Amino acid sequence: MTVPEIIDYFGYPSETISTTTVDGYILVLHRIPWGKGGRSKQPRPVVFLQHGLLGSSADWTTNIPSQSAAYVFADAGYDVWMGNVRGNVYSCDHVKYSRFTTKYWDFSFDEMAAIDLPTMINTVINITGQEKIYYIGHSQGTLIMFAGGPNNTNIESRVEAFFALAPVNTVAHIKGLMPYIGRHIGGFLAKALKIFGSMEFMPSNVISKMVAYLVCGYSSAMCDNVLFQIAGPNSHDINAVGYIFYFEIISSEKLQIR
Repeated sequence: MTVPEIIDYFGYPSETISTTTVDGYILVLHRIPWGKGGRSKQPRPVVFLQHGLLGSSADWTTNIPSQSAAYVFADAGYDVWMGNVRGNVYSCDHVKYSRFTTKYWDFSFDEMAAIDLPTMINTVINITGQEKIYYIGHSQGTLIMFAGGPNNTNIESRVEAFFALAPVNTVAHIKGLMPYIGRHIGGFLAKALKIFGSMEFMPSNVISKMVAYLVCGYSSAMCDNVLFQIAGPNSHDINAVGYIFYFEIISSEKLQIR
């Protein structure tokens, strides 16, 4: 299910807005303009949710409404917007380059901070007519605000408050296999992806769905251990119940509520 489909499933209104950066990347924003209480006559304050590394706007919507930030804020009276930076599953198009080319992937966090962030915020401001927004970032979502906000007076003047969830400004201290992969296998992986016609690190395709099924389809403990080996141990913050939903989304692109 896509983010708009998930939002609709839970009974909330949704909108999808596309905006193009100055260097040609087409970014997709998802919006929940109001909650289940209905549309109010007065303009709602805007809260902007920005996902973390390898994430998307889905990160704010896939749990049940009482456990998903997007629905909680919508029901609390906010106009909820969710960003998607270049290269993720929703913002994967470009006016000139295909995502299967090296030209498309010639960017880093710098471009997300300097270009994507102001492009998304300006789009929200222009559509809503609000002068300021509340910005909530998770992980990479905090990084691009830390990097882009202080260097852009336009952003500073339009952000009423910035809330940083799992704030980060470097990946130097990541535990688990990720640092090892980056140091010793990164070059080989990049060449292999190029040979197979893809420069995307974790594409959503048949292979990734098969791996998700094999790893998480039979045992949540096995799924835990694989995640801990990759990114480091963090058992206290694992939502075991959520595996039901996440696994179904990854392996079959469907979502069932039990």
